[in-house]
Amino acid sequence: MAELAARPDEERLCASFELPVGKSSRTHHWRVLREAGLVYQRDAGNRLYMRLRKDDLDRRFPGLVQAVIAADREPR
Repeated sequence: MAELAARPDEERLCASFELPVGKSSRTHHWRVLREAGLVYQRDAGNRLYMRLRKDDLDRRFPGLVQAVIAADREPR
């Protein structure tokens, strides 16, 4: 979410994210985000593009995106 939130008006190719998991785990991750209503996903042939639904989320849940990003940055 942090990478998508950095440029909320841009679509990103799903394959462009550096994730330390296999392809099936990435696919599952994208599906969970889409089904939760956090991202828009657009199919373009054999490519998938994502965009964070930041405006929708900020309107319905003010501060949620910032809270998730801040929580991810906290030391574990």
